[in-house]
Amino acid sequence: MPDPKPLKLSPSSLNAFRDCPKCFWLDRHDKKMPGGPFPSLPGGIDLIVKAYYDRYRKDGLPPLLHGKLDCKLVDGPLCEIARKTLSWTDPETGAILIGKMDDCFIAKDGTLIVMDNKTRGFPFKEDYDKNEAAKELLDIYQFQLETYAFLLAKMGHKVADFGYLVYYIPEKSDEISKGIKFYAEPKKILLKPSRILPVFRKAVAVARQAKPPKQHTECELCRWVWEVGEM
Repeated sequence: MPDPKPLKLSPSSLNAFRDCPKCFWLDRHDKKMPGGPFPSLPGGIDLIVKAYYDRYRKDGLPPLLHGKLDCKLVDGPLCEIARKTLSWTDPETGAILIGKMDDCFIAKDGTLIVMDNKTRGFPFKEDYDKNEAAKELLDIYQFQLETYAFLLAKMGHKVADFGYLVYYIPEKSDEISKGIKFYAEPKKILLKPSRILPVFRKAVAVARQAKPPKQHTECELCRWVWEVGEM
């Protein structure tokens, strides 16, 4: 009998697996860890940015991105890949990999360029890329883009070996009663989609285990649970 609920994994769940296989297993087996409230502001800004893209899609790029990119937003039938959830079923495991882009760019030769919108509270510092916390976060975002590129390639599209993180950053102002203005700063990210499938299949194997894997030595939550148990 086929599984009525085939295993589905997304970029966020794969990043959770990379961070801690045990916490990933617990989440997949409905033993979810307690979490705090999820802020609604990023989601609200995300919807505004997507509407902004649609308004200027016929022009190629919205004004905030003029002169910053040598490509344009997808248009016409290709808009579907930017609006729907991408999906691929692995013939080896039967599990499904899904992902939903914020939007997608297309080069002059028809090559698709994956992208994702991000928000930041402050401009980038010159030494940003040397910060360890920033490197870890960037790796998470890179893996996210690589998943989209992997899925698009599986759908038969020609995909660039790079993508963009488009950061929306508020401009400094002492008069917010007139509104908060944002500027856009795209960051080009080199991609290695070939690393997605091995991680995906390892995550599938762990998710299907009857028992959780050992706690991750570098997972703060696992360490906290262990320390509490020792008290």
